[in-house]
Amino acid sequence: MLDKKGLLDILAKKLSKGGNMKRISIIFIISFLLISVFVIANEMMFIDFYELPTTLENYSHYDYMNGGYNGFPIRLQGDDIIGKGIYFTYMVQPIEGVRKQHWAFTKSKEPESLKTGMIYPENENHREGFGTLAIDPITGNPLFAWHSEPYILDHDPQYRGKLNSYFTWDRFFWLNSGGESFAEEPAVLLDNLNLDPTGKLKQEFIWPVVFFGPSPILGKSRVYVFMENIAESWQHSWTSYVPSSSAMLSFADIGYEDWDNLDDIVWTETLFEYLEKMHYWDNSKHYDYPFVRAYLSYTVATQPNIAGHVAIIGNIEGRTDLEWNDMLPPHNNVVIFSKDYGETFETMGFLLERRPDNAWLPILNPADVEAITDPEKRQFLLDDYESLISNTRAWRSIPIPLGMKTISFDSHGNLHFPSMYGVYYYFQEFHHEYLRASVSTQMISFNPNTQEIRINHIEPRVSKSMPDTIPWIFDLDDDGYIDINYLPNGYPTVYKYALPFYYHYVYIPPSYPWFYHNQMRLTEDNNGYMALMWMDSTKAHLNAIDSDFHPEFTDTPEIMISASIDSGMTWTMPFRLNYNEYPGSLLSLDPTYNTPSFVYPADRLIVLNKDAICLYFMYNDNFGYGELGHGPLNGTAIRYTAVDLNIWYVDDDDEVIPVPENMLSQNFPNPFNPSTTIQFNIPRSGDVRLSIYNVKGQLVNTLVNEYLIAGQHSVVWEGRDNYGRDVASGIYFYRLETEGGVETKRMVLLK
Repeated sequence: MLDKKGLLDILAKKLSKGGNMKRISIIFIISFLLISVFVIANEMMFIDFYELPTTLENYSHYDYMNGGYNGFPIRLQGDDIIGKGIYFTYMVQPIEGVRKQHWAFTKSKEPESLKTGMIYPENENHREGFGTLAIDPITGNPLFAWHSEPYILDHDPQYRGKLNSYFTWDRFFWLNSGGESFAEEPAVLLDNLNLDPTGKLKQEFIWPVVFFGPSPILGKSRVYVFMENIAESWQHSWTSYVPSSSAMLSFADIGYEDWDNLDDIVWTETLFEYLEKMHYWDNSKHYDYPFVRAYLSYTVATQPNIAGHVAIIGNIEGRTDLEWNDMLPPHNNVVIFSKDYGETFETMGFLLERRPDNAWLPILNPADVEAITDPEKRQFLLDDYESLISNTRAWRSIPIPLGMKTISFDSHGNLHFPSMYGVYYYFQEFHHEYLRASVSTQMISFNPNTQEIRINHIEPRVSKSMPDTIPWIFDLDDDGYIDINYLPNGYPTVYKYALPFYYHYVYIPPSYPWFYHNQMRLTEDNNGYMALMWMDSTKAHLNAIDSDFHPEFTDTPEIMISASIDSGMTWTMPFRLNYNEYPGSLLSLDPTYNTPSFVYPADRLIVLNKDAICLYFMYNDNFGYGELGHGPLNGTAIRYTAVDLNIWYVDDDDEVIPVPENMLSQNFPNPFNPSTTIQFNIPRSGDVRLSIYNVKGQLVNTLVNEYLIAGQHSVVWEGRDNYGRDVASGIYFYRLETEGGVETKRMVLLK
């Protein structure tokens, strides 16, 4: 049986036929022919459904981004939570009625445990939506946040300013079951009417994105809610105002005893100087009305060794070199970063470099042309090349503002966020203005302490020797020669199609799907394991150009998954799920639903073993190819599933990359009475302290306080304090402090 390298060698010989066809050509041919071999040795394979596709809502007339723009609408409770399960939140609107925010809860692999409902059914005259949720690591209680407005059919402008943000919670901890005891009514998170009663400030913060993280107060968690301004900024355009980019952070500390009176907690509110300067900039003094706008995403670190880290990342569209910006040098990305639990923030900017417009002229390599022995196909390539270089001024390469994305810290303190760059050719004379368009996908990591930037090219792949810049789509290895790609009919072309969106385009401006459908969803880091999900319509687009190309993908996008096991240093080749073949064919539970659209991975992966992961995700299963704003508004179902995927991560020398592990294991048994065993693995020798605390943050017992050698250790706690007295039933925390970091876990004593 051939190994991967042997098979690729044979392919290369057959394709080149003695010529010098570049390696990148092989990648594209393999991609189009759907051969399950990867040129670089990081692969992902479907194992099985961990949980079969399950319906949360069978029909919603509203079918655009039902899980919201940002944050997580699906979260897993912690491994140490008794009765743990999965919470969801999403928008549902009947054909005739008001859009409402819904919730769901289920236990893993127990479909009969599924419960669903409307978060606040009594609020029937309010239009709700764009909710997110977070789960308190101490109690397992979820906190939901969303925005709401009075339902006015014509959205009368006089009612603007009445959108308010709300929150509520489910008392999971007391019942060890979800959906049984919601708060009596939601609490107001932010009253926009009182915040800006005259409307002159143009401040109206909605789209709440909620996180739980560690608190500086022992025994509590800190809840963070980020909101964005839906009002217009003070910037003018030729016909109207530019949307605002200002954002607000509200945070509060919640302990076990606070949940009964959560609507009375005091929120600390923060605005950000950099974004406020952008919001209040009067650009009318410039004759051409230059503008600037930030597309924001948020994250909060949960890892003990970087507790207190909070970040906002913004892709910047427009001008950062004008008078509004007196804080940073010109940049196209901004990071607003806190090390002290969101109390203070530092602002920093950086440029992602890309090849400038019209500053390139890659040429065909004669050896590549000679390698194509079929005269007709060779001429096709030359004609394609002539059309490419005939008018370089028609080509555009632009960053795509990603507003619908999630970002994450890894355990080393690096920030990870997805990025897209688009290129298109405008040839109006053929009335196919946007026929040629392609988008590359990257994963950017940024260390806010060192300001070091790293770029991983997800799709299309580029040479490992590429500098950390964004290449042109025609020359991905940056060697000055145009890469030869292949259409599904085997004809060579200079153009590489990649469209990482739900909806493709042929005769509509690419700016439409680029702006409205650019959904890139990154999970949080779970001991080095991360996943990225998005939609792709490349095959649907090629079919729209020529119906002979991928006929089974007519109006059929694909779900894409890439994963990392080394905290985002490297990523697998994308794994594809589509409705045409197993296992993706099982995602639609009804043949009248035929199009997956928006996908929402859970906040973290389940690590089954060092080579296998489980990914939960929620998705829209549409009646047709289209959604609110484009195509038929014919509704969607909302479903979820979980898939097991096997990952092989091998470097160039076929050495498996080591997988990071936790130092502190979950105690066993848990709950316990009267004793429990705590195991821990320290990476290097040094001073070690293992302590027990109660829910008030008071020290109960110190089990270990000595120098230990590296390796596995265990200790038994007999349920007594430092004085040998039996402690009461309840929640306790055990905290491991080593030279390699600090970790804390929860346990329960039940007598």
